[in-house]
Amino acid sequence: MSEPAPSSPPPSGPSPRPPGTIRLGSIAGADVLVNGSWFVIAALIALLVAPRVEQVEPGLGSLKYVAGFAFAVLLYASVLLHEVSHAYVARRYGHRVSSITLHFLGA
Repeated sequence: MSEPAPSSPPPSGPSPRPPGTIRLGSIAGADVLVNGSWFVIAALIALLVAPRVEQVEPGLGSLKYVAGFAFAVLLYASVLLHEVSHAYVARRYGHRVSSITLHFLGA
C-alpha cells in the first residue's frame, strides 16, 4: 500500500491578480484593485457631470471635465471606504480578506 503524497504548502507570495485589474496599493494588508471598467464609468461620469459644473461655474472650459472626473474619484473613494469597513469587520470575525476590487458598479 502506498502512502499519499505530502501536500505542498500554500504559495507564500502574493496571490495573482484577476485579469484586467490594476493594483493601487494596500489597506490593512488587503490589496486595493481597480478593474479596467472603472475608468470607463469614471469617464462617463465626468462627461455627464461636466454640463452641471458648467452651469454652476461658467467659463471653466475643459476643466469642467476634470471636475467631473474628480467627482467620480470622490464617489469611488466613498465606495472604497465602505468596502474597507466590510473587510475590517470580516477580519474581526476571523475571515481572510486578501483584496478589495473596485468595479464599474461598486466593489
